[in-house]
Amino acid sequence: GIRYQPRSRGLGDVYKRQCLFTIVQPVMLYQKAWKQKKQNEAINAVLHYCISEDGIIVSQGQQEAKVHWYEIRKTVKTKSALYLYMSQVRAFIFPKEQLADCYDEVCALVEERRAAYKDYEPTQEEQIDDTKHGE
Repeated sequence: GIRYQPRSRGLGDVYKRQCLFTIVQPVMLYQKAWKQKKQNEAINAVLHYCISEDGIIVSQGQQEAKVHWYEIRKTVKTKSALYLYMSQVRAFIFPKEQLADCYDEVCALVEERRAAYKDYEPTQEEQIDDTKHGE
């Protein structure tokens, strides 16, 4: 028997598909990201950090969150930034250029506070308060 063989669509369709994935789709994704960026005010708002003896307070507009020193699990100091890790996927990054003349002072405060809370275990009340404050 003779089998039915569909007719080749030719190279035109191949080029159209390649064009769709290499040109049209990235442009559409870029436009979508641009719209989301404009719609989301939080992305454009400035973050303020207050580093004190008690911890680090991060504020943005009317919202505020506090990170206690005992929550900082790891610190990494590089030539260009100071990294404070609360977990493997959550960290504060303080670029040296943003801290300007305060970089060494902030690093010293962080080291001092981390040493003070090295073996600290938060009370149950503090843990409950932290979960409420983070929301």
